[in-house]
Amino acid sequence: MVSNVHAVRRGCLTWAIRLICFSAAAGFLLAQGLPWWLPSVSGALTPVRVEVDGPLWKRPLTLTLHPAQSWGTVRLTISGFLPMIRLEDIRLALDDDLEHPVVEAGAAAITWPVPWRTPAVRQITVGSLLLAADRMGEVSPKPDGSFPAFKYPEVHAEQINAWIERFGRYLPASFQLHSISFRGNSPAGVISMDGLSASVQREIQTSRPLIRISIADRGAGIHWQDQHFPVSVSGTLTIQGETDSARCAANWKAGAGTGATGGSLELHWDRLGLHMLQLGMDQSRLEGPTWAALAQILSAGLVRCDAIYLEPVALEFRRQDAQLNIVSASGAIAASGLRAGPADDPWFSGDAALEFAAAPGRASFARLQIEDAGTAEIKVVSSGEESRIQVNLAGISPDGLARCVPGLGGWLTPWQGWLPERSDLRLEGTVKLQGWTPESAQAEGTLTATWPEPGRAVNCSLTAALDRERIDLRARAEGGGGSVNIPRQRTGPAPQAILRVESVDLGRWLKSIRGWSTLDPLSGTWAGEMKLFLGVPALEWNVFNDTELQWQGRAVAASGAARSSGRIFRDENKWLVSGTARLSDGVQFRIDEAKWLGGTHLAGRWKITAADFRVLAETVGQESLWGELSMPEWGRFDAEYGRIAWESGHIDIPALGWGALFLPPDWTVKAETGGEVYWGGPGGVRLSLGPTRIEMDQTLITLDRFSVTPMELFISGLQLNTNLVPLVRWGWIGGVQHGDMSLNVEFLKWPFTAAQRNWEVNAEYQAAADRLLWRGDSITLESPQMSGNLIYGPNGGFSGSGELNATALRFYGGVMEDLSGRIAAKESTIAVEELAAKGWNGTLGGRIECTPLSPGWPVRGSVRLRSIDLARLCDEIRSPYARFEGILNGWSRFAFRGMQPTDFRFRAMSGERFSVNTDFVRQLLLRDSMSDYTGGRQAASVLLDVLGPAAQRPFDSGAVDLRLVDGRLAGTMHLASGNLNITVDIQADPLAIRDALEAAGNRDEPAEN
Repeated sequence: MVSNVHAVRRGCLTWAIRLICFSAAAGFLLAQGLPWWLPSVSGALTPVRVEVDGPLWKRPLTLTLHPAQSWGTVRLTISGFLPMIRLEDIRLALDDDLEHPVVEAGAAAITWPVPWRTPAVRQITVGSLLLAADRMGEVSPKPDGSFPAFKYPEVHAEQINAWIERFGRYLPASFQLHSISFRGNSPAGVISMDGLSASVQREIQTSRPLIRISIADRGAGIHWQDQHFPVSVSGTLTIQGETDSARCAANWKAGAGTGATGGSLELHWDRLGLHMLQLGMDQSRLEGPTWAALAQILSAGLVRCDAIYLEPVALEFRRQDAQLNIVSASGAIAASGLRAGPADDPWFSGDAALEFAAAPGRASFARLQIEDAGTAEIKVVSSGEESRIQVNLAGISPDGLARCVPGLGGWLTPWQGWLPERSDLRLEGTVKLQGWTPESAQAEGTLTATWPEPGRAVNCSLTAALDRERIDLRARAEGGGGSVNIPRQRTGPAPQAILRVESVDLGRWLKSIRGWSTLDPLSGTWAGEMKLFLGVPALEWNVFNDTELQWQGRAVAASGAARSSGRIFRDENKWLVSGTARLSDGVQFRIDEAKWLGGTHLAGRWKITAADFRVLAETVGQESLWGELSMPEWGRFDAEYGRIAWESGHIDIPALGWGALFLPPDWTVKAETGGEVYWGGPGGVRLSLGPTRIEMDQTLITLDRFSVTPMELFISGLQLNTNLVPLVRWGWIGGVQHGDMSLNVEFLKWPFTAAQRNWEVNAEYQAAADRLLWRGDSITLESPQMSGNLIYGPNGGFSGSGELNATALRFYGGVMEDLSGRIAAKESTIAVEELAAKGWNGTLGGRIECTPLSPGWPVRGSVRLRSIDLARLCDEIRSPYARFEGILNGWSRFAFRGMQPTDFRFRAMSGERFSVNTDFVRQLLLRDSMSDYTGGRQAASVLLDVLGPAAQRPFDSGAVDLRLVDGRLAGTMHLASGNLNITVDIQADPLAIRDALEAAGNRDEPAEN
């Protein structure tokens, strides 16, 4: 006891001696020259300026310092009774632009309440403290576009102990903050908070230094956006150090409005760093405008909610293998009216609830309920380094998810029609993790999806690998596989994922996930790369066939020849698609900024840069079709699986042919059309063309509608106008002068079904020309005109009428004039009836009919000859062998099939002034057949004497009877007179007769004397 008293006295005496010496020295200096030399010193320390309130003997002494502008004003008061320093108007700012916090203290006092203790007990008391963050800087990307990587501070127990010791050495044992204020300007608006007080106590012990910070409520409140919210906040933070460990524990309580919450946090460090973390949250219900405002304030305006519900939450993490892993967790968190993200473009909107539990040696699970989007569950069973994981997304509604997550909804909306009402996705596999935030991990498993219909499942095997730079996910299914590569560090302004596909059987995939069979005839696989830009969002693709493509066993494209590339991107509130596709070098087309309207539905512009008909025709087994097509101008299209509607731009077809038939080389077909194709439905493939315009070689074809279905072909509004020149190019006629033909088909219907064979047509036609020629100019039709209508009804018969007229028909020198006829269609035939013409002072009449629906287009007819002047006929046609004179009457019938004669009969007689040239008769008498019997030559000599020397030998009558036998003309010719009768068998080749007539018609006219 006595020793303690002596110790106190020695301390007080020591302190008193020190104070007296310091005071004497300071008083002497201040009294002698402080008012005079301080200004000079202050000038030397510019910009620090010092003002002295008075000399030393005036108590208390006050010094006012004016440092640099950013540091404010400091007033230093030295008390005269107890050792105390009082600071006033303290302001600290790190730079002038206020991007960092500003600290202001109204008054701060440092006192030594127990001066006789060694070391002296110090205490700091702050009357008011203001923390201001008017404008906080944002994290900016590096010059290469990447962001600085965030790293958790590495702290161990020795550092914490050193900090506590340093804090205890230089700061007082007690630190009192009577009034704390905070002011900030964040994206949520200007915020201020006041009404809190705090105290900091430290205890220095031999091996357990300790700091305790307590916060108390003194009627705290928050001011935000012209609103005031009272809050209640209290808590304690304890930092304790030991020889080789450190501990930090905190507990708090907060209340506002109708809800209150509390919790605790405990951290433990050792020589290697943090090795244990425990977090606990009490059961609470937080709702009302105060908590809603606090959610926005604390999240800088990014989170808004109506209420938050907490079940007791407990989390524990421990260090294992140099990583902090979760060892136990339990609790539940629910939020109603949750809206996360910017107000005009939220990331999430709706109600959400999370329930979770994990414990050592037991299965862990987490269940997330998102409003009406459904429930997602995950279960994990750990066994050593491996964890068995199961993910069940069977209850998720894509439609509900799109409503809750607008950003995801943007991606899902185009596929809305494809997605099922509820997903049926299940993932199962194993995961090897290295820590809670692993630098590396490996996983493998299977994904089963029943999509889109029950009973149609897709199974995929999955493998995943994670390292410091990227995440790789690989999938393999029956119809092909692929991989996804996601960089962990951003390398550019927009994060992106790279998707690669390989050996994908497109037809099999569509069969599996959609039940589509349209591509069943297509064999071959695809590969390529796609880049998914997550922030834009956008998708770029470049795919090609990595094996030969075949359609129904026919080669379509060699490996690598078929390619497609392009970009899908979102522009404001719509998706756009641009790209190119090619089947080969000869088949290519483009689409430009087509609107993606959902699923496979696209609408936009298109053009054909090249189209080789042969490549397309061989795909469907029509090897005979060949030609070229291009569409340099943009057209419009609207397409989705099962339907394509289009309007073409200007189409050029410089070459087109079918086998040996082709358009002349100098022709170019120009066309514009629009139409639709349907497939994949119960009605089969259907083609429909709308208004179509085709121009080629002075011919115009327009069409209102053309459609083909498995049931029938239908045409309406077909109009053809031509000057008949194309018929010359095709070789159907030899020439034309001033021709004009029009055909107007009101409708044509051609059924394909066996139950309905009869087709229907209603057409009008009209043709005229100044002249038509065949076989050079051997046959000429002068001023032909033809018009009429033709109907073929459902009863299987023709009907219709028309007229045929021509001023003259010239053939091989002969002329028939005033040709006329009436065209009539009835039942199965089309006939030219009442056919009439004038020629060689006589008349011709008859009938010609055709049966167009019978094989070979059979044609038959009959002609009557009346009062034909044989002499005039022979003069015109200039027969090279015979000349007949007299009046001829007769008839003929003929028939053709497939342009080959099948029947011919000609009978004629002449009795009035009938004669034959003597040379022709002489040739008949001197034929070899006359010497075939005994005495034939002597008889021929007598007959020649009977003929006489005259050029013409008259007969009483002449008759001819010819018919077609085995492709040759056969028959008899009988010449009768009083003293000479001749009967001759005729065997003639029709082609030889035609050649002789052409030769005779081409002989030069004899020169006139």
